[in-house]
Amino acid sequence: EAAADPAAVAVAPAPDDALTVLVADDHPVNRQVMGVLLERLGLPHAFAEDGVEAVEAAASGRFDLVLMDIQMPRMDGFAAAAAIRAFAGDAGAIPIVAVTAHADAEPERFGAAGFDGVVAKPVTADAVARAIAAAAAGRRGVRQ
Repeated sequence: EAAADPAAVAVAPAPDDALTVLVADDHPVNRQVMGVLLERLGLPHAFAEDGVEAVEAAASGRFDLVLMDIQMPRMDGFAAAAAIRAFAGDAGAIPIVAVTAHADAEPERFGAAGFDGVVAKPVTADAVARAIAAAAAGRRGVRQ
């Protein structure tokens, strides 16, 4: 699939225990596509436009999972993931999924950097849903 087809994703009502997702991406179209996919999955979400905003938002403890672009201004995804992992308690244990066009390059680097999964760009609805489910299954820092 060349791009995500939001119409192909079934609309799911948000369960009471739905994960709250933080999407960190500097590109407005990518944020919009991810927002549509998350809405269709019934997942509440918010956006950060760069790594600095992502770290600040993650520190709030309001999120259960982060979908993190790698190439962003001010602070890239690797640095943002490292900063989040340095937090104490649940905030530092939140699942973080890398979202990148370079998913095949050095896959071990993502794990070593603290990412719980990787989704290749252009994203597909299935890939995003699988990555969220896998990261949530690990329950690394997901709020109960």
